[in-house]
Amino acid sequence: MVAFESWPIPRERPGEGHGASVTADEVLTGLSCGEKPEVIIVSDAWGKITPEVVSALALCALQQPKRLVAVCPANPELVSGREKGEAQSLSGEILVISEADRSLLSSKGSRPILGEELEAIMSADAPPSALIIQGHGTEHCIQLADAVWFSMDPSLAPPGQVISPSSCKIPIVIFLSCAPLRMGGSMIPQRFSVAGALFDAGATVIGACHNVFAVFSLIEVALHGLMEGNPCGAIANKFNERMLARTGLTPFVTLGDPQRRATIEVVGTFPQRDAFISHSNVAACVATAKRLTWLVELSHTLQRCTPLSHELREVLDIASIPRAFYWSPQSPMPPLDFMPMNI
Repeated sequence: MVAFESWPIPRERPGEGHGASVTADEVLTGLSCGEKPEVIIVSDAWGKITPEVVSALALCALQQPKRLVAVCPANPELVSGREKGEAQSLSGEILVISEADRSLLSSKGSRPILGEELEAIMSADAPPSALIIQGHGTEHCIQLADAVWFSMDPSLAPPGQVISPSSCKIPIVIFLSCAPLRMGGSMIPQRFSVAGALFDAGATVIGACHNVFAVFSLIEVALHGLMEGNPCGAIANKFNERMLARTGLTPFVTLGDPQRRATIEVVGTFPQRDAFISHSNVAACVATAKRLTWLVELSHTLQRCTPLSHELREVLDIASIPRAFYWSPQSPMPPLDFMPMNI
């Protein structure tokens, strides 16, 4: 029997909602999802929160329009981390990073952001209220710009500037990239997880538990959700609702507090959305991936089995491989769960 208990409610919604704290096994063995609880948190060991758990949890959330769900590794630092994230001053802006562009949205409109500005913006005393990242990535490495990466270990990232996620002070981070929240079943140790580091620093993180592709249109869903004041859990539900309708999958989950809301002072919508859509040439990407599979598999095999000398790296010219096919050195390309999606 699942033990129901009160879940800590953010300050902006005192006294609302009832929460259920459950384990991963309870989700997999058949969680009873009636009209209540309004909030369900899977609190368990990092390695037990598998994609199967996330999928079942997401489907449970979609059964009730207002239900919010999340995962929370059994970690006593959760509450202090969340409070640390919410106590700071915020700019009310949204930082949006995509393959096509980078912009900072504010009450004065939007302005383009250079890659070299990102670290200062993310670690500012009054950082943006939310960060949306759409691009190439995996559990341990997320691309932020050309030759700019989120990573816990520079040796695991491709060449370029590496920004530690531990330095990011933005309280809500939304990843529209491959597998940032692949926890159980991942080949990457927890200590190298970008999402885990953000969570430990006080952020609530939304992301997919396995590989997704061409999620450009979800940027608009994220922006609308943030600007309308929707909680993180509701934004993740919107992602899964669209993914379920078009792909039959529900990969998105919230890590942290699903009731957390952003304080946003932004007008209008993101002006580069059309650029995202036109930039997404799924057929061309898949065709290129097929042509480069042998080269990528060769480079991955060499990296796993042989300490590459500087000279050998130059001969292989690994850095010249398109970024789309370099971001997951632990896995052959294409990934086993590679899912072409034009959504």
